[in-house]
Amino acid sequence: MCRWFAYVGHEDCLLEDVLIEPKHAITKQVLDHYLPGLIHHEPGETQSQEQAEEAEIKMRNIMFNIDGFGVAWYSNTRSEFEVGVEGPRAAMYKTVAPIVTDTTFNFICQNTASKCILAHVRAASRPPIVETNNHPFIFGRHSFMHNGGVTFFPEIRHGILQRMKPEIVSQLQGNTDSEHLAGLYFTYLGDTGVAHSIEDMRKALLGAIKTVLEVQNAVLTPEQLKDNGGASSLNLCTSDGQKMLAIRFRNHPTQQPPSLYTSTTAGIALNRKYPGSSLDTDEDVQADDRSAKTHGKHVIVASEPTTFQQSAWTLMAKNELLMVDEHINVKTEIVNISA
Repeated sequence: MCRWFAYVGHEDCLLEDVLIEPKHAITKQVLDHYLPGLIHHEPGETQSQEQAEEAEIKMRNIMFNIDGFGVAWYSNTRSEFEVGVEGPRAAMYKTVAPIVTDTTFNFICQNTASKCILAHVRAASRPPIVETNNHPFIFGRHSFMHNGGVTFFPEIRHGILQRMKPEIVSQLQGNTDSEHLAGLYFTYLGDTGVAHSIEDMRKALLGAIKTVLEVQNAVLTPEQLKDNGGASSLNLCTSDGQKMLAIRFRNHPTQQPPSLYTSTTAGIALNRKYPGSSLDTDEDVQADDRSAKTHGKHVIVASEPTTFQQSAWTLMAKNELLMVDEHINVKTEIVNISA
């Protein structure tokens, strides 16, 4: 499965501080994994406990994420130069080259700050390995990314396309299940060039998931659907640069979705301006020594914690939806979606 990281808040963060320097940054999750609450990392655990947890978790979390990288970060630059453009817009960088040795990516991260960042390392479920298949996917001012998989996607792809608006279909550039999920979401959201309420974003996201389940039920055979063989893992994230939604979802009565964690405090440890930073940077590059109490409100949602301060992170529940409004107020709910 893929790994992703999302940040939204009232505090600018340096891309280098959240994507490269953390001890468990997303760029280090290509091969390395840290899953507190799923796979125990504390000493003293019995072998049987570890084996019981790892058996299922490894199916949806432990993979080599070497099939591409993408990052979107929001700024107000476009709205400052173009009449009629309001709110932040996403800049984007994608590559299929190894991200840890990508000089361009490093220079971007060293010199770019943003209040909203979405980053994604890909483990492809099927070819081709091309930049157009990398997340996040940008439609207007909105971005979208996914970890998991739509079961039997080749069989239901045509049915999903039929549910999309023609103008959305024409914007699809790749062949992934993830981008088609994005297409469904933006079909239900409406005008992608403007901001929408958090409730409208919620309805569109849940509508996209429901449509996938409906198409699967309509197209797949009873044998394919037997024993929930059609279950899909849909860890989704979308943002307009000010608001953010994320969900950890799998439509199976017992199986867990891939991991997804949240934090409203880790951003302080991921900002070199603040004391107690857990970054790998040297002390002589600390930019400031501000009080942690002055750090702006923020929310981080990530496939894996980017710091090893376990108390700062909370594992999202199965089928939990998290909503962050423009004031960085957070609401969560457990959703029940069926075809």
